[in-house]
Amino acid sequence: MIGDTTGIVVSSVTYDHRDVNPGALHCCLPGDHVDGAVFAAAARRAGAVAFVCERDLGGEAGGGVQLVVGEAGGRPAMALAAALSGATPASSLRTVGVTGTNGKTTTTFFLRSVFEEHGWPTTVIGTLGGPRTTPEAPDLQRALAGARDSEKAAVALEVTSHALAQHRLDGYQHDVAVFTNLSQDHLDYHGSMEEYFAVRRGSSRPSTPTGASSTRTTRSAAVCSRVPRSLRGPFRSRMPSSSRSGSRRAVSVSTGRPCASAPAARSMSGTRSPPRPPPGCSACRRHHRRRALGRRRAGGRLEVVPNHLGATIAVDYAHTPDGLAEILRAARAGAEPGGGKVIVVFGCGGDRDRAKRP
Repeated sequence: MIGDTTGIVVSSVTYDHRDVNPGALHCCLPGDHVDGAVFAAAARRAGAVAFVCERDLGGEAGGGVQLVVGEAGGRPAMALAAALSGATPASSLRTVGVTGTNGKTTTTFFLRSVFEEHGWPTTVIGTLGGPRTTPEAPDLQRALAGARDSEKAAVALEVTSHALAQHRLDGYQHDVAVFTNLSQDHLDYHGSMEEYFAVRRGSSRPSTPTGASSTRTTRSAAVCSRVPRSLRGPFRSRMPSSSRSGSRRAVSVSTGRPCASAPAARSMSGTRSPPRPPPGCSACRRHHRRRALGRRRAGGRLEVVPNHLGATIAVDYAHTPDGLAEILRAARAGAEPGGGKVIVVFGCGGDRDRAKRP
């Protein structure tokens, strides 16, 4: 700690100097192209009273207090500070985190339908809500606080592998972690499928901020471990077992006999509600659950576009090899019996995982 902390009151936690307001604790994070420390002076002029930084800012801090956390310590410190500054809002909510390569958005919308049918007003945080699927830690904690303050009962959160690797969820405590599936994606960032899997699996082990009032931990995890055939052996041996471990319980879910945690089968008429639930799944048998699943659908998930061309036009967010293959299978199943043709138009962003382009 550098500087005198006497009388300091932190009003907010920020990471972009353009968002700083008087009383902010500003986090100077090193980026891929620019070190956030270069904006420390601008943040100080805007009213920042303290800084989280990985090195001494010197005169750039303008006399503000510095919490120097060392290399790679900036993001974890920012996440815990954000959670504590909002009085750990997740502790007042029923929370589900959904991770996996595909199916996160659809699953969170299904969960919202089920929860609201049960009488729990629910907030969905994910792809359709902002520039990042999983917000940066201060933005995430503000969203959770907003849900709590608006008297929402539950939150369904999409959890990306980037968010896990960058500690955006440190200090966030969820009741249930859902692992949908694993296929190739983001290898430009993670480097290998092994590392990608290891990061995803970490979603069931949230950290608890020191000094937080809540002592809750993840109580259960729903695991749909669909992975490429060549990777099933080593990955299956490292997945959670379907048994209790401390206060946590892991439940395996099969997409062959779907329930709410598994991505629903796709059809050209839209995402179908799951068929008859498997025997022994008491939650699936509840009448309100089956009725609820058909009520909400995420935009851009085999979303049919009305037209006068006599064609079935659908928009889908598929952006992985596995996701695109599933969409094409559904399209062919709908078109080929009548002699129809399938035409696909897709894009491929630059500077990303080149291995998945073919």
